[in-house]
Parts: sequence; C-alpha cells; structure tokens
Amino acid sequence: MYFEEKQRLRQWWIFIGLIPMVAILLVEYNRNGWDWMDISFGVLPILLTLVLLYSIQLKTYISLEGVAITLFPFIVRKRVFSWEEIERAYVRSYKPLKEYGGWGLK
Repeated sequence: MYFEEKQRLRQWWIFIGLIPMVAILLVEYNRNGWDWMDISFGVLPILLTLVLLYSIQLKTYISLEGVAITLFPFIVRKRVFSWEEIERAYVRSYKPLKEYGGWGLK
C-alpha cells in the first residue's frame, strides 16, 4: 500500500446547529410533560442524526491494484477502482474555497 487517508466529519457548526434544537425540545417536553410520541418524533431523530454525522468516516487507500474507498456507515466493504478504470490521476495544489466552496465532503 502506498497511501492511506482517513477523513471524519467534524465540522463544529453542524453540531452547534443541532444541539440547541435538542435542548429546546427537552425544555418544552419538561414543561408540558413527557410523552413518548413527542420524544420518538422530536428528540430521537435529532439525536440519531447527530450520531450518524459523528460516525461518518471516509477511508481512501492507494495501492498497486488501484484506489479503494470505504465510507462508513454507508459503504462498509472496500470499493476498489482499478488503475485501468481511472482515466487520470495527479497531484496538484488547489484552492478549496474558490474551486469547491469550502472543505469537507462534497
């Protein structure tokens, strides 16, 4: 293996945006009384979204066989792209904000 890289989704602003929603819902439920329907359709989906976003991990492998990726929890087995399938590959410098609108998964 020539190269291995791991990327995780750790943008703080995503979590900062979802955490207050859970807090507001919890305060409202505490004030109005706890109902399992409210929790299962209000708090639970937001908490599951937080867990899903936190668990996402992209792994990239470059070897003699080609380029392989896994994207946990969506692509668990390695998906291999052989060098015959790849039209071109090269190293270059780029400007993430100007070319792609920022960093991260696109």
